[in-house]
Amino acid sequence: ERLRKRFQLDEGVTGLLVLDVQDDGDAAEKGIRRGDVIDEIQQSPIQNAEDAKALLAKAKLDKRKSVLLRVLSGKKVGFVAIRLAG
Repeated sequence: ERLRKRFQLDEGVTGLLVLDVQDDGDAAEKGIRRGDVIDEIQQSPIQNAEDAKALLAKAKLDKRKSVLLRVLSGKKVGFVAIRLAG
């Protein structure tokens, strides 16, 4: 609840709150910033870190080189393709 207020997130917003982004990473290059919320990976809704880990693991097993994220940034919604590490 404290983070919700700090980042001015609406009550109904769910997903992963971005707390840190590597300055030289793909996410930063694609515009993902601290305070953004990722609520879908590969068009599958996520509620928590376990959901995200499972979808990312599946993408790696499927030998995907990238995943599509739905990102809430302030009041805007966008889609970003991010390269998978390793």
